[in-house]
Amino acid sequence: INAEYMGDRRKKWTSENARRRHNYIPFVVELLRFLSEKGKLPALQAAALEKTKEERAKEEQREKAKKAAA
Repeated sequence: INAEYMGDRRKKWTSENARRRHNYIPFVVELLRFLSEKGKLPALQAAALEKTKEERAKEEQREKAKKAAA
């Protein structure tokens, strides 16, 4: 293992650790508050629910196909 590779790994670890240690909750709360004030939150919530329903339906179809193939 060469020194350049190890140096790159250390830099990557440092940035990953900084992201892990950061508290994102205030940012998320402020984002939700802003979206709510602008009236965009209900539309985003509805879109997310629809996407979740579609993904669940696809997953159920995959499970049925697996069971039928088995």
